[in-house]
Amino acid sequence: MVDVKMKIMQNTIKHQKRLGEVMNIITPLYEDVLPHSLIGNKQDISTARIVSTIEQAQTIDGTVLIADNLQEVISFYRESFGYKSLTLAAANDAEAMIGVNNKMKIEHNNQLIDCTKMSFEELSVARVSVCPEDELYKCATAALHQLLKSFPFITPDSAIAELYKANECLNLQWLFKKATEIIERKKSRILKAKKITKQKDQESLWAPLVKVKSFIEDNWLNRAGTGFGKTELNEKIIKHCMDNGLKVLYVVHRITIADNNIDIPGVTHYNEIMPGTEDEIKCLKIVVNSIIKKNLQGFMNSVDVVILEEGKQGLDFLACGTVHQRENVYETLKKVCKNAKSIIVSDADANDRTLQFVKDSTGQDVQLMHGRLDFSDKTINMIDYNQALGEIDQLVGSEPIMVATDSKAQADRLYDKYRNNDEVSAIVITSDNIRNTDIQNFLKNINTDEQYNFVIYSPCITSSVSITSDRYKLHYGLFQGVITSTDAIQMLRRNRPCANFRVGIRSRKEYLIDNFGELTQEDATDLDLFIAEVEAESNYNRNNIQAAFYFCAQYEGFNVVASNDTTSVEIGETADRSAITIESNNFKNRMLSTEAADSTYNAEAMANGGESSSADADAIERKKIERTLGKTELTRKDISNYGRGTMTSLVKSLELLRANRESCVLIDNGDSGPDRDRKKFAIHHDFFNKIFDKLGLCPFTGEGSFTVEDANALLAELMIDRKKFNKMRFDKKLPTKLPTNGTRTVNQMLEQFGLETDSSEGSGRVRDYSITQPSIDMINEYLTNRQWSELEVVKSRVSYIAR
Repeated sequence: MVDVKMKIMQNTIKHQKRLGEVMNIITPLYEDVLPHSLIGNKQDISTARIVSTIEQAQTIDGTVLIADNLQEVISFYRESFGYKSLTLAAANDAEAMIGVNNKMKIEHNNQLIDCTKMSFEELSVARVSVCPEDELYKCATAALHQLLKSFPFITPDSAIAELYKANECLNLQWLFKKATEIIERKKSRILKAKKITKQKDQESLWAPLVKVKSFIEDNWLNRAGTGFGKTELNEKIIKHCMDNGLKVLYVVHRITIADNNIDIPGVTHYNEIMPGTEDEIKCLKIVVNSIIKKNLQGFMNSVDVVILEEGKQGLDFLACGTVHQRENVYETLKKVCKNAKSIIVSDADANDRTLQFVKDSTGQDVQLMHGRLDFSDKTINMIDYNQALGEIDQLVGSEPIMVATDSKAQADRLYDKYRNNDEVSAIVITSDNIRNTDIQNFLKNINTDEQYNFVIYSPCITSSVSITSDRYKLHYGLFQGVITSTDAIQMLRRNRPCANFRVGIRSRKEYLIDNFGELTQEDATDLDLFIAEVEAESNYNRNNIQAAFYFCAQYEGFNVVASNDTTSVEIGETADRSAITIESNNFKNRMLSTEAADSTYNAEAMANGGESSSADADAIERKKIERTLGKTELTRKDISNYGRGTMTSLVKSLELLRANRESCVLIDNGDSGPDRDRKKFAIHHDFFNKIFDKLGLCPFTGEGSFTVEDANALLAELMIDRKKFNKMRFDKKLPTKLPTNGTRTVNQMLEQFGLETDSSEGSGRVRDYSITQPSIDMINEYLTNRQWSELEVVKSRVSYIAR
């Protein structure tokens, strides 16, 4: 009996000893901040495993964090210490989902899932592989949306196969139905911008319209395709009108169209009008910005026929382009159209909105004309953007190449990189140099001029140029959603004989506008709604540039093939990095050696649709830099800080933050024009001050600091007025859901004021974030130079905030 008692006592002692050893190695952490525990060494926390129970922890070797509030503790270590190498040992699907959402390494069901370097597409698939059963189809729907953003490079079939491989519990029939639904909805929304749906009995064919006089009796919408003779028809109409004493207004949205189109006797270019001769004008070709000139109002009141060349592009430009006195221009155009006998819109891409503008202006029906060339023998090969750059790098100089790009910066980079190559004779055409004499001569003789074997052009050429020579058999496109897919295809269609286009597409990450209601106020005018509709449509098109280009090119009749070839991607990436360095250095050198323009240069460029000569463009850019930085003696560092205009919005935002609110209200009360052009100084001022007040930061000195909790509290408050916040002209937008990483989002906001942050240990080892001294010193230097601590001095500035 004694022996039994002794054994029981010994076992009890052993159990207590083991329990004591376990208890000794469980170390409580941050009990006053975020209570959780540690088994192991504190020095190894950065690479520890994290679990939710002690039972799990005791089955794992090495350093382990124990937290029943996994998400909070994971966020704590990431935001406070920058630890991104924690591994989550998931006890169930729900915990594994937390790991995926935080892009961690996850141990789940005897598998290691490494999410640390996954793309958005890969993460969406990973969620499907681990999500709880009751959320499976919700996750699968989100994953299909994410994957099919890359359509046509990712097809519905490949997306379905990938998701089913990730989780075989999914129903294949449901997947097929949902993927088809997503693609069809995307296609419908994209093509809506290209279609006329209100045809009824208004439609007419091209062939019967042989009597030009018909065009002075009704309103017409000429949607005939590229190369169908729209410009030639307009010339016949103008000749007929002038012969019969009718006055014609030929409206375009870029000066180069006015320069190159309708070059016939009797037609007057708006830049060539002699004082006092306005009453003698028979036909005036003019950029839409300039129709409000005072000396032309007598002619505007007597116009009989209005021709809107590239009408849809022109109206979109009027809505969202660089137009001074937008409301005045819009109302003047509507008035001229209302008083005229006939309106003729000429644009292959005209849509319902174009049609409605004419009907609203005139109160009359519009006759529709259609004619389309057969593009079935032409193929567009859609490829990766860097793949296209790599192919160009390998082929340039060996044969004539033409490149269309929607980015002026990309055009300049290509030109600067290859222009000094002995085998290359290059020319670049952008809005900054299109009025150069050599550029104009080349465009006029483009079908016979063979001095260049590398031609690069930007969206300044979407019309008015017709290439009929087969010299440029190799034609590349480089598009990244700067313009819509419709305009991108217009750029390619300039080359009539080309049978094979190779188009590099790069997806665009831009704040997505769900509907145009997000852009309008309660008291929105007709013009406000018109602008908002254009912006929302373009925004959706740009954000879905890959699918939009595919569907629009198919709609035009092209054969479209998507390729995932990546053989030249690495070459393209290397070539582009080199081009960026070369072009940046050339830009700085030009800015340092250029004399700044006076204010009339920029006004003239705006009146011409933003187009100029290269000398004028450099002079205007130099003036912008000097005005932004508040100094005329520039250094290379100043030009780097300017960031191609980024600094302009930064200093303006900080000035609004520091401004006197009464001054903001005073300016807003005197503000007029469409909602898009109103500055709304008080709204910006209030939101900006809320950001700094809630974070405890001084907007003048940068003093103060904030914690993760402060950042999260600020975002929670801003989310209450999310739609109002996102209407501001402020690059950082709020997402639909509260961000999980508050400090990252807040730091990105502070970057919009030119301010960088750094973290340091505060009380209890919780990280404090503060503004770095170099960043506040730099921005304060430029603000002091500008001498605009208050806004009274800028009351007369028309566009203080640039959208």
